Amino acid sequence: QWQVALALLQNLRAKVRPSFIAFSTTVLACSKSSQWEAVMQLLEDQGQALDAVTCTAAITACRDGHNWQFALGLLSDALDQQPIPFQQRGEAPSLTSSNACLSALERSSRWQLAIGMLIN
Repeated sequence: QWQVALALLQNLRAKVRPSFIAFSTTVLACSKSSQWEAVMQLLEDQGQALDAVTCTAAITACRDGHNWQFALGLLSDALDQQPIPFQQRGEAPSLTSSNACLSALERSSRWQLAIGMLIN
């Protein structure tokens, strides 16, 4: 189904700027299918701050694609932007997104980075 969601978003982009809900739904569909490359392309194309759910979905896609570097980068970006997108919605990336990132590090045997993350 991720291909359908991606095609619908691309068709929508040809006419108008898609809503954040359309964007987030497409990220979630790609994430559920472990399509981390499609997720990263969507994030690059969209260029806007993520909410906690979309951030976690993107990190999870990277985790499932065994790409801990992108997962760690996404979490770092989310924490740097925390005052704007997350606090407005009353959400914090520190729990769900961090857990997804820790899981990505664990699956890639990057336990030293995971310990460093927990300490900080």
